[in-house]
Amino acid sequence: MPKTSEILTATRPQSGNAEAFEALYDRYGAALYGVISRAVPKSADAAALLQEVFVEAWRHSDEITKNQQNIFTWLLRITHNTCRCRGINSINGLHSTITALKS
Repeated sequence: MPKTSEILTATRPQSGNAEAFEALYDRYGAALYGVISRAVPKSADAAALLQEVFVEAWRHSDEITKNQQNIFTWLLRITHNTCRCRGINSINGLHSTITALKS
C-alpha cells in the first residue's frame, strides 16, 4: 500500500496541481529515464518517451488510489506499456532497475 504522501503526490496532479506533478517528476523522472535509456540508445528519443510516460501518468493518475499500488511500480508499468506501444523492449531496463532496488 502506498504511503499517504505518495498518494497525495500522485492525486494532486489530477486535480490540476502542477507543482505536485512536478514533484512526482522530480522524484521518479531520473529512475524512469534510466529504464528507458537502457532500451533506447538515443537520449532525445529516451527523453521523448519519458515525456509520454508522464503524460499518461497525468491522464490516469486516478488509478493510483483505485488500485492501491506503489507509485513507482505504477510508473514502471506505464513506462513498460509506453515502450511496448512503440515496439521497444523495456524488459532489460525494468529487470536492471528492480535488481538495483532490491540491493
